[in-house]
Amino acid sequence: MCILKESFLESTVRTFVVLSLILAPSACAANLDNSKREKPVSLTTEDRLAIELLDEYRETLSEFSSETENLAYLKWIGQLHFHIGNLSKDRRSIKKAVDIFQKVLEKEPDNAEIMAFLGSAYTIKARDFPMKWVANLTPLGFMRLHYVEKGINKMDAAIEMDEMNPVVRLIRGIACVNISRPFGQFDKGIKDIEVLLSWIENPSLNNRYAGIIKDRDFIANVYYRTGVAYLKKDEKENAISMFKMTASINPDTPYGKAALRRLND
Repeated sequence: MCILKESFLESTVRTFVVLSLILAPSACAANLDNSKREKPVSLTTEDRLAIELLDEYRETLSEFSSETENLAYLKWIGQLHFHIGNLSKDRRSIKKAVDIFQKVLEKEPDNAEIMAFLGSAYTIKARDFPMKWVANLTPLGFMRLHYVEKGINKMDAAIEMDEMNPVVRLIRGIACVNISRPFGQFDKGIKDIEVLLSWIENPSLNNRYAGIIKDRDFIANVYYRTGVAYLKKDEKENAISMFKMTASINPDTPYGKAALRRLND
């Protein structure tokens, strides 16, 4: 692969993966099959958002060789599998993501972003645990609890590694907002998201990552996810404000369209 193509792919993947995190462990479409595509009226806002992004993630993933040993590419491949597995509830994709993240961390144990992704992936494994109706009544239920606790610990460790990293904050924020309330992580997730809002409002608070904080796609993502979080808090007016701000950035992007659908509901 030539250097030009490598640069293009890295730029493309960072656009789709880092600045387009939607990665909410709770989000997304359980059965995005062709029959549902034929009946869009039955889809929720989150389902439609997932569908719009899944094809992009899958198309980008097809540009990479799954056998690569290039560590930089492995990071992107792992993140793409993570997003695909999260959005489609494909447990095989999440398993691939976990395997890749673990391999990367063997070489880069202090990589906060990959540690955060790994932690979030474990919470998704708990969310999508097979036969939950049986597992909850058997010792297998403890495996689900193990995944959640392991995921929380790894995301917390990622924050300790680099508390100013906006990607790490967003990953943990979204995950914690969507973890079941009995685990007591919701307020932590809200705090992460509100820290991100403070940086967006005043980038000088985080000069190290000003490039990401000022990126319009990243801002739209944070605004949209904040709106969803406020809905979970029953703060409808604050949610509406966030969705309006999301749509104002660019109504033709996936987040802009999703925000407009939320406002029209």
